Amino acid sequence: MTDTLPAPLTYRLGVDAEVDLGGILGIVVSIVSLTSVLVENSATGERTIHEAVGLKPWTGTDARQRPIPDLAEFTEEELAVGRQRQDEIEALLVLRRRTKADVSLAAERLGLRVSTLYGLINDYESERSLTCLIPHAYRQRRRRKRIGAETEQIIATAIDSIYMPNAGARATEVITEVQDQLKRAGLKPVAPNTIRARLQALDPKAVDTARFGGMAAERRHHQTYGTGDPARWPLQRIQIDHTVADFFVVSPDGQAVTRPILTLAVDEFSRVVKGFYLSIHKPSTLSVAMALTHGILDKEEFCRRHGLESPYPVWGLDDAILTDNAAEFDSRGLQLGCRQWRIRGDFRPLGQPYFGGRIERLVGTMMGDVRLIPGYTFNSISERGKDYDGRAGAALMIEEAERRTAIMIVDRYHRSRHSALGTTPLKAYEHGILGSDRIPGRGYPRMPSDPGRLLIDFLPVEYRTVQAYGIRLNHLTYQSDLLRVLASRKDGRKYVVRYDPRNVSVIYFYNPDTQEYYDIPLRDRHRPPVALWEVDDAVAELKRLGHDPDDEDAIFRAIARCRQIDAEATRKSAAARRRQERRREDAKAHAAPAPTTVPAHDTIPATVPSTEAGGDQTPVRRIRPIRDLEGW
Repeated sequence: MTDTLPAPLTYRLGVDAEVDLGGILGIVVSIVSLTSVLVENSATGERTIHEAVGLKPWTGTDARQRPIPDLAEFTEEELAVGRQRQDEIEALLVLRRRTKADVSLAAERLGLRVSTLYGLINDYESERSLTCLIPHAYRQRRRRKRIGAETEQIIATAIDSIYMPNAGARATEVITEVQDQLKRAGLKPVAPNTIRARLQALDPKAVDTARFGGMAAERRHHQTYGTGDPARWPLQRIQIDHTVADFFVVSPDGQAVTRPILTLAVDEFSRVVKGFYLSIHKPSTLSVAMALTHGILDKEEFCRRHGLESPYPVWGLDDAILTDNAAEFDSRGLQLGCRQWRIRGDFRPLGQPYFGGRIERLVGTMMGDVRLIPGYTFNSISERGKDYDGRAGAALMIEEAERRTAIMIVDRYHRSRHSALGTTPLKAYEHGILGSDRIPGRGYPRMPSDPGRLLIDFLPVEYRTVQAYGIRLNHLTYQSDLLRVLASRKDGRKYVVRYDPRNVSVIYFYNPDTQEYYDIPLRDRHRPPVALWEVDDAVAELKRLGHDPDDEDAIFRAIARCRQIDAEATRKSAAARRRQERRREDAKAHAAPAPTTVPAHDTIPATVPSTEAGGDQTPVRRIRPIRDLEGW
């Protein structure tokens, strides 16, 4: 094995200088002009003229170049030693007749052996840099291995079979196995440090990938270089994510229910919380839609309802949203809503959560601020302890928890200095919108002209044909005068239908003739309002019992039985309390008015007033969506 050689720091072209002709030694024969030289090919003897600036010094066929370290890496003491050696060697090189006695005297002054000084002279003549004279300048150079190939193979096999696949394996196990294998093979044992050196020479990321998995290795070894496209103005990009809140909420009778889910939307530029949604429902397209619409619409009524001291002047349509790859962020309803409102949807690369650093930090900040909320759970088992029970101290209902969250965000977080900004998030947002002495503002963002249509455009979307009986969706049947007219066409066309999972007693039907949405109620107008999760539970129960899951009467009878059972079991079962609380939360969507602002729970447009099956009342007009939606 040939040691790596340093690339010459400088070189000079002259007669008899050795140059590289594409891996072949060339000898400069003469200087032709200021820009060209005549070079002889040592292999063929052919002489050709070459541009001087295009020639490189000859470093040999087997030698491998190594970079020359930067002098800034060395201490003043090391540099002083190098300069002293350089002065002595420069004095020797200018001598016309250099003798061994001259070299011996210089070596004595430097405290070196004569042979060592001769080696430094050769290095300096070839490299012409101070670096080669500094002690241990190339300390990263690999040492020549002195053990046999068979021993090396035994060490490599032990590492691959013991150390790499086992996360708990230590160096001592590898050393023991290697020594046993060498003894059985009749080979000389090696020092334990030799085996440790082989382990240390492995690629750390490759080792962690084999031992702990790719995700763990990526988290441990990833170098964050900063985003390639940082947000330069407010609302340029919003990050959205969910988290399980570190506290319990209670039902109206004071029984602990569950930990709610907090959906947050944060502006990358200013770090203000654009919007949020607190619910006991699991993350879904609806929770994303609620957080988005809360962030987009004006929040004056929201602040008044929650009694907030500080203003919340954060509103407007975003340019883009950045989310992880969860199913609720990739739903068709959300995609179409973003297209409708010209919001670009971006996803984080898989397995790389640091692309959502803004929202992850905000989640940590929010959960750190809930420590004084009754029912706080702590964020780890080790921190909480075995005897602590957050349910025992829980005291806030979901509405009170929402108000507490709003106070933490608007009255505290937005008014606190952010270390990365050097100012408060609200002030950074204000400067980004209106401008400051240093930067111009972006101006007011876009606002929806019809707030009532905003939420519906982000709701889940399905496609259904209109039959004589109406529309069948989520095991329920919907009918209206409008559907009867469309069913008479018998064109087999699929129409766009949207629904709110909190209240599936009404759907939102898109009429391509008028390009508007209409409320379509259940065929049986006497059915009580229900949520989608109740229907799904009832269908699952009917399937378990072997009954017809499409029998609508059986579905509502099962729902009624479940409600009665849960009401009786509320004080005994936490699961029953959670279901009851979900019904109470969903009930707020059954008869809420069309939103002008978006509070966390009551934001669904009003349902159509009941009409008799044979009536001729014109369906209530809803909203006007994008014009090319019917073609999607």
